[in-house]
Amino acid sequence: MPKESMKITLDDSLEVVNDWFYDKGWTDGLPIIPPTEGRVQKLMDWTDRSGPESLGRMPPKYGSATIEKLAINAVMAGCAGEYFPIVIASVEALLQGPFNLY
Repeated sequence: MPKESMKITLDDSLEVVNDWFYDKGWTDGLPIIPPTEGRVQKLMDWTDRSGPESLGRMPPKYGSATIEKLAINAVMAGCAGEYFPIVIASVEALLQGPFNLY
């Protein structure tokens, strides 16, 4: 199954989600807000951009930086909805050639 379509279902509790991410080595131990569909949608409501829209390839693995993936990561970081358009603009700037992100 391609990683793009993989969907994991966990209990919505902070403890379960944080322990799972920590066990996978995907967090430094700081708290993670579970990125439920509802929470991601609330963040997506702050933009008129489409979820599958890609802003480009993000180093270091050069995966597609879609609006939906940004929303998922912003939810996990605790981003307030009104700041999500700034997250999008920041990533767009980071992915510009002159910035030389990688």
